[in-house]
Amino acid sequence: MNCEVCGVEIKGRSHKVLIERSDLNVCDSCAQYGSGTDKPRGIAPAPRIKIKKRGHRDIYSQIKDEIVQDYHEAVREARQTRGWTHEVLADKINERASLIKRIEKGDMLPDEKIRKKLERIFDIRLVESVEKVKPDTHNTLEGVTLGDVVVIKRKR
Repeated sequence: MNCEVCGVEIKGRSHKVLIERSDLNVCDSCAQYGSGTDKPRGIAPAPRIKIKKRGHRDIYSQIKDEIVQDYHEAVREARQTRGWTHEVLADKINERASLIKRIEKGDMLPDEKIRKKLERIFDIRLVESVEKVKPDTHNTLEGVTLGDVVVIKRKR
């Protein structure tokens, strides 16, 4: 048998040592490079990492208010009545002027953070409360079969 480190033929008993997470059969002189093991060891398993799973968040169920339909006109009018340019408004709310232009064109809905900044600086409301409408359940097609639909279509 040869030493797995230096390649010299081992006379007598070999030493089983752990060198860089590998079990090797080595000679007497190479045994100093590793720690001795009696039993063969595999590679130590990596520590298990617990991954926190985020709960499923339905953003639409959290919305209580809805942005008004003419939000872009309200922002433009408020900015123009103060005589501010897009750049001045952007500096005041710490955003980019291109973002303000896109909001005023109606190309983009402002997210909650930007909406709150605009409402605060202009003292306007960009959201309105919306009441939830329950669907009418007494007029469902429960019990209707495909044959009933075919008959209904023939009668028309």
